[in-house]
Amino acid sequence: MINYKIHFSIIIVIIFFISCKDKSTNDYSSGITNCTMINEMINKGDKSLIKFYGKPLCLVGYQIPEFQSYTISNKPIDINYFKGKITILNFWFSGCAPCVAEIPGFNKIVEKYGKEKMSYLGICIDQVQDIETFLLEHKWSFEQIGDGKKLVKDKFKIEWGFPTTLIVDSNAIIIDAFSGGRMGSLAIEELGNRIEPIIEKVY
Repeated sequence: MINYKIHFSIIIVIIFFISCKDKSTNDYSSGITNCTMINEMINKGDKSLIKFYGKPLCLVGYQIPEFQSYTISNKPIDINYFKGKITILNFWFSGCAPCVAEIPGFNKIVEKYGKEKMSYLGICIDQVQDIETFLLEHKWSFEQIGDGKKLVKDKFKIEWGFPTTLIVDSNAIIIDAFSGGRMGSLAIEELGNRIEPIIEKVY
């Protein structure tokens, strides 16, 4: 079983280290550079860093990238969407079984924490029409951006597979990041165990 107290302590150390640097280095591109450096060190044999790259905790402490888009209901989304609230940002597609398995877990989190202090956004690589059809059979209390391949590749540079989830604080800074997922009820339990302690620290 994962020790989430230890995990959160690791995140705090990373955030503290980054916060000691010039804040101009906290942009998302610097985060990607950080991830690239860590990955290169792993490839050179430093396997102790896998926990930072493979999750990907290497993005923690960096601000999400500037971008402009619209949800499938035509709501504009930019950096301001993430300011003033804690945001769960999930990258997914409908053919990803672990992505789908997580949806009930996300809905439970929305039900527990509400939307007064929280925002919930999915970025899906599927076409808008396909997402709308999918959501008819899979209730999901997240706002959704469709046709998100360019966002995933060019802006967020997600290379950790699907699903990938970022927890973003009210200043648009990433405070947790993880990828991959389980199936069935394990997906719901693991998602709650991962996300809720993070939210409780900043809620």
